Amino acid sequence: MSKQITGRAYVRVDGKQYPSRDGAVLKPGMVSRKPVIGADGVHGYVEKVLSPSIECSLSHNNELSIEELQNIVGATIMFECDTGPIYILREAWCDPESLDLTVGDGEVKVTFNGVAVEEVSG
Repeated sequence: MSKQITGRAYVRVDGKQYPSRDGAVLKPGMVSRKPVIGADGVHGYVEKVLSPSIECSLSHNNELSIEELQNIVGATIMFECDTGPIYILREAWCDPESLDLTVGDGEVKVTFNGVAVEEVSG
């Protein structure tokens, strides 16, 4: 039996859909574990909490405001997969340092960070 694989994702910020391109990335946030290494070998690991985030590229046109993106704070961002799952990034904000507009491609790269991500059924 053939199953559909996620090929597209739709990004909505507080209900407004943005023109997202291929390659959007959802990072659900988690605890990372890094090894602690001493002269005599591995001593163990340390944990660090990672923020959940969404990295995406948007198509730039006269309706997409870079300033509007920069000012996104406290938003609810939906990452809706074409296969059904929807992920909600809560209390999210735009990382203004991530914003890049590439002329010629008309592409705006942006990263949204948030407090928590939740998976809901599609």
